[in-house]
Order: sequence, then structure tokens, then C-alpha cells
Amino acid sequence: MVNMTDLPAVGYCRVSTDKQDVSLEAQEERIRAGALIKGVTLSEIVVDRDEFSGDLNRPGVIRVLDLIKARAVSAVIFAKLDRVSRSTADTIYLVDLCNKKNVAFISLAESLDTKSAVGRFFVRTLASHAEFERESIGERTRIGLTHLKKLGMPVGNVPYGHQKRGSNRGVPLALKQPLAPNEAEQKIVALALETPRSAPLPAAIASKRSRLRSACLMAGSMSARSISASSAGTRSTSCAPSSCRWSRR
Repeated sequence: MVNMTDLPAVGYCRVSTDKQDVSLEAQEERIRAGALIKGVTLSEIVVDRDEFSGDLNRPGVIRVLDLIKARAVSAVIFAKLDRVSRSTADTIYLVDLCNKKNVAFISLAESLDTKSAVGRFFVRTLASHAEFERESIGERTRIGLTHLKKLGMPVGNVPYGHQKRGSNRGVPLALKQPLAPNEAEQKIVALALETPRSAPLPAAIASKRSRLRSACLMAGSMSARSISASSAGTRSTSCAPSSCRWSRR
């Protein structure tokens, strides 16, 4: 049987972007210092960059997991717990795997070491807080984006039939510019709304099917609004669910 105390440790770092070289250096320095204090030798420091997914399916994490499963290391050292995961389930999986393989799970910022029962308890508690914060940020972001959409502000891709008035980046909410109608595209949207489900698509809109569908569905869901073309001779129109090809069945 291999004596785990004779095995080296592995460090793990994650940075959000390629521009965070300072953060990467700080994490590596902290991990090396932590390994020295713990009296273990580092075999390597594995690095992940944030172009990969936020779960454990990251090249660096997979490399670390392989080392743990093979019992090739005595400890895994992180500068901070959220560098490896903000998911409680993922963190618990890592802690349980380390315990099963007799590998220490060490987070330096929180002074956590899963070689003790107290350390394992606090790792799970902090992971729960990290997951709560991640979900809270997501919830606040969704609420904010929904509010901006209700105000007619550009969010993500500009919907067909509209155009931006200018850049809203860094502009206070009171000064942000809502979307403006695009007269040429509004005429095509109006034509699409008036086309019965059973009728063939006019050539003017056949090539724009995918973009028009979302625009027309959005128009059809507005009970008090309608999409109108600003040019002369084009009347306001709304989607009639019984006849419009774009309505929801």
C-alpha cells in the first residue's frame, strides 16, 4: 500500500479571463506558500481559464480528479474555495472523493483542511454560501434584464423591426435610450402578421423566417400593443391567433 504522506500535492488555480495574469500569479504564490507551511511538495499547479464551463467539466479539474482517483497525490490545494466550484453539489462530490481516496482537500483562504471533521463541515457550509451568492446574482440579473425589456431598452440581440438609438453602455438608467422602430423592417413584420397561416409566404419575408417568427410571436403576445410601420399607407396590425401563421398553437 502506498503511504500517502510520501506523495506530493497538486495545486489548482482558476482565473476568469486571460487578462487576470496578476490574479493567477497571486494564486500560485499563495498555493506554493501553503504547501510549504503544510510541509508537502507540489508536483504541479493546474490552471483553468474561464473560457470553459462553470461546472467540473473543465480540463484542469478533470486532470486533478484523475490524480485523486489514482491516489497519485496526498492533497489538493486551492487559494480559495470558489476557485474550484461555487456549486454545493460539486464541492461535496470533491470532498467525498478526497475522503474516499484519503486525499486532503485544502482551501487556504478559508483555512480549511478536510483531514478533520470540522474542516469537512465548514467546506460544505461555505460551498452552500457560494452557491447562494451565485444564484442571487443570477436572480438579480434576470430581474434587471426583464425590467430593461419592459422599458423597451436593447438587451442582447436587437429584435427584428427595431434598431438601437445609440450605445447605452455605462449610461444611467434615466438616460438610456430605448429601441427605435426600423421602418423598413416594420413593413415586413406587418406583412408577416397579415399573412394567413394557410397562405404561402411572400418572397419578401420567406428569407427572414427565423427572425420574423420571434418578432411576430412577441407582437402576438401583446394584448394592448401592436407592431406598426411608420411609413405612409401601412396600417397598424396585431397578430390574430386564429389565422396568423406565427401565432402559438
